[in-house]
Amino acid sequence: MKKRLFSLLLVSALVFTLSGCREKSLLRESDPVTLNFWHVYGEQSGSPMDLLVQEFNRTVGQEKGVRVQVTNLSSASKIGGFLKEAQKGGRDAPEMPDLFTCHISDATALGSDNLVDWNAWFTAEELSNFVPGFLADGMTEDGTLLLFPISKSTQLLMCNGSGFARFSQSTGVSYADLSTWEGFYDAAGEFYDWSGGEAFCALDYPIRSVELNALEHGSGDSYTKNGWYDTNNVVFKES
Repeated sequence: MKKRLFSLLLVSALVFTLSGCREKSLLRESDPVTLNFWHVYGEQSGSPMDLLVQEFNRTVGQEKGVRVQVTNLSSASKIGGFLKEAQKGGRDAPEMPDLFTCHISDATALGSDNLVDWNAWFTAEELSNFVPGFLADGMTEDGTLLLFPISKSTQLLMCNGSGFARFSQSTGVSYADLSTWEGFYDAAGEFYDWSGGEAFCALDYPIRSVELNALEHGSGDSYTKNGWYDTNNVVFKES
């Protein structure tokens, strides 16, 4: 599914750029169109994204006369900065890529008119196959879908079931108590006392837990225009 989706995305992007040429296709297998691609999925060797690009180039790309070339691997925040530099232009500015991954704030800053609206390339039925929240993350306020969710994630709580069962039987704390952050931390306190000082949990990304707690309580946007945390946001500060 992911492989077919990514191939479709690349072809759709190319079709968009050539949409004015309806009578005769400009694509030629002997003289492929090259699309430069920036992405953030290069942390490990044999990146799944690079493997998908290679597969596209030797299958759909070879058939259609399209070649995707990865020209930048970096973090999302750095790519956002590179995109702004490329758009401004200048002697030392990088060339704007044809395809890229970024945050919605960076995409919006580039201007909706300069980017593909994926709503125009997928039917409502096709879009219904995606998690609504994942699609919403890539939309502007007016509903333009600038970022397509080719890779998304969600927060998970992994629990030692047998250990929790013993704790629950002794204290009455249930899984339902973990459904809110207050209940979660209350349970952590009870576990600390019950176990004689052992930790209830390990958070791999503590600041994200703070952000989620704030969002749960209606903090809204927790950032200033400069991208820093807004310490005047009462709910976020309390979290």
